[in-house]
Parts: sequence; C-alpha cells; structure tokens
Amino acid sequence: MLSDGTNPNHSPPTDLPFSRRLWSGGSFTINDSAPPLYLDGARAVCVERISDVNIHSSTSRNTTTVSDENDRIIVRLERRLARLTTSEQQALDASRHEGEISLIEKDIETRLWDNESTCPVIEQRTLTFLHDESEHVQPKGSDARHQDGKRSDVIFEHTLVPSPALLFRYSALTYNAHAIHLDPNYCREKEGLKERLMHGSLGITFLLVYLKKYLSSNERVRKVEYRNLRKIYCGQKINCYASRLDSGDGGKYRIWIEGQDGDMLLRGTVWTIK
Repeated sequence: MLSDGTNPNHSPPTDLPFSRRLWSGGSFTINDSAPPLYLDGARAVCVERISDVNIHSSTSRNTTTVSDENDRIIVRLERRLARLTTSEQQALDASRHEGEISLIEKDIETRLWDNESTCPVIEQRTLTFLHDESEHVQPKGSDARHQDGKRSDVIFEHTLVPSPALLFRYSALTYNAHAIHLDPNYCREKEGLKERLMHGSLGITFLLVYLKKYLSSNERVRKVEYRNLRKIYCGQKINCYASRLDSGDGGKYRIWIEGQDGDMLLRGTVWTIK
C-alpha cells in the first residue's frame, strides 16, 4: 500500500511524478448464464489485471512518454468475479502446502481469464493519474451543464449529502483506504482540495439502489456504464436522477447526478433484461 492508501499495482512507477489518483468511470456486466454469486457462505474469487494504459498528453494525441504537468496517465483495470467450483473448493480444503495452494489458485485464475462465461460479474475500471504539480481539473468535455434534468420522464429524484461517516463506512465496506476519502488534512495539504471526495463508485451505487426500486419485479440489471465528470465533495448536496430511454423485453435507463448549480457530476447508462 502506498502512503496515500492506494494499491501500488495500479499506479505508475514511483520515479514518475503521477501519484494523484482519481476514479474516472467504468462498467460492469452481469452474466445470468454463469453460476450466480449469493451471500450464502460459498467461496468466491476475484481476479484482476491491467487491460490498458494510455498517456493523454496536452501537446500530442499519440505519445508514449509524459513530458508536461498537464499530461494524464489512464489505467484501465478488468476484474472478474466467480464462485469456486466444488472440485476447486475441495482441492483447496485438502491442500496443506503453499506451493500446492498457489498452483490451484493459478488454475482458477486461468479458468476465469480463459472463459468469461463462467463469471457472473465482469467489471472494468478507469483510473486517471494526475501529475503531482497539476491542478485538480476535470477532463475536457466534462464541463457541460445538464439542460434537461427536470424533464417529465424523470422516474426518480433523490437528494442526499455525503457525510464523513458515510465515506468512512463505504471505505471500510470496499476495502478502500485512499486518504482522499478519509483525511481532510491530506486533501487540503497534499491534493489542494477543499474537502474529502466521495468515492467514484459510491455515486453509481446510490443510483442503482434507487433505480432498483422502480424496476418491475422480473426486471434485472444486465449492464452498467458510467463516467465521473466532476468531483463530489463530502458535505455537498447532490441530486440523483434517472429516466427511461427504451422499452420492450429489456430496458435502457439514463442515470445521473447533478450539483445544486445544475452541473452534471456523474452520468451513466443501465441496460436491463426480463
């Protein structure tokens, strides 16, 4: 773990001055054909790998080097979750040596990467690493104001204010020790932020919890894509919305979060099946 509480496996090399980490967005897909993940005490596994790394340069569109404090390093992660098979559980239970356990775990990882149909959840995450001397500014194109958020087809509107206790509990729940969510002094002195930030995934969690209440009894989420457009601060009042975009056998929903000034802070799309 790095000094700011983040995972070193996701971060650029320490000799590069790009340690300021933001969760930019992501997606996840639910595969109903795979054995489902239940909270029934059964063992499950999550495997993770870096699927792509790009440099967004302020001076050149295509580059393999960072040369300016306004450059950004974009890291994309893929995670696959699945239940262990009965034979895998039995093999691990019967193992007594580290080497034997490592071989079994390697075989399990290979199964998940070679056959995504056995994974009920596949997640993509996009992390943005900013230069240590850069300002906390948003990516280009993220400053658009949401003009039609109060349309008649909005199916829910919820207002909330993320509190320090909420950020602490969500950090504990998701094993996220990033100081940007927990330590106000770190945010001000190291990141130049006025307050702690709400987690990039917490906003989408709220939206899905709210949306689930409005889905029909036989309607299930199949895929979610989202992008965090602006920072959401601890203590900031925000509004959560959704509208239906499609109908038929499945559904398509637009979800988003706005600040009190009308700026869009997060936007996403949810696809459902029946």
